[in-house]
Amino acid sequence: MALSFVIFMAVPAIAEEPADSKPEETSDSQSTKDENDPIEPVNRAIFSFNNTLDEYILEPVAKGYDYVLPTPVKTGVNNFFENLGWPLYFVSDVLQLKFTQAAEHTGRFLINTTAGVGGLIDVAKEVGLERHYEDIGTAVGDWGVGEGMYVMLPFFGPSNVRDGLSRIPQVFLNPIYYINNPPVTTGLFVTNVVDTRRTLIDAIDAGKKGSLDYYAFVRNSYRQNRLALIYDGKIPKDAQAEPADPLDDPDVSK
Repeated sequence: MALSFVIFMAVPAIAEEPADSKPEETSDSQSTKDENDPIEPVNRAIFSFNNTLDEYILEPVAKGYDYVLPTPVKTGVNNFFENLGWPLYFVSDVLQLKFTQAAEHTGRFLINTTAGVGGLIDVAKEVGLERHYEDIGTAVGDWGVGEGMYVMLPFFGPSNVRDGLSRIPQVFLNPIYYINNPPVTTGLFVTNVVDTRRTLIDAIDAGKKGSLDYYAFVRNSYRQNRLALIYDGKIPKDAQAEPADPLDDPDVSK
């Protein structure tokens, strides 16, 4: 579903960056620059804004949600929203001529919607139909359309020109969009955001603690993740993004 995709990429970007953290022009900090990020100063400012929202609103709510609700309930909620992603996954599969995968996604949806009590239980996984994410951006990327420059979107986090424009049609592939009841729609939206942020608590904390420049870490992790989705995990060497953390770059002078 479009919403799940947005939050998956938005939340890692709502990450901590000290307000006065401006990397000095050293050999290490130079490695955080990226030719695909020509508006880096603007992106960093938006990154800081997103981080503030996360630090004071989303993260505390997500941690409270994680603490209060029992594991079966949290699992069921996560399964429910993943199941709603079928229209997006199916359309993306067809656009990429991945008909076998389209059938698998359809099978997951049918099994989980029926035997899985409306998608709350991932029964399909037990019969060998694993989760696999796709979206319009990965489909267009599979066609050979370049990513365009990197952009940090307010509220939505890391993106690029290709993926940002792809969000527009994805809205109409989200079943929640067609619910003509604002309170219900809002409730589902908030629940999805909070639940997805919950699933990323440990990953975000680890990223903050383990990176030299968290902005660069988020940017490069996003690009690597998108490449992995487009190439189904088999990224050709000439398409690989730079290391997720500048410290991992063998070309950084010691």
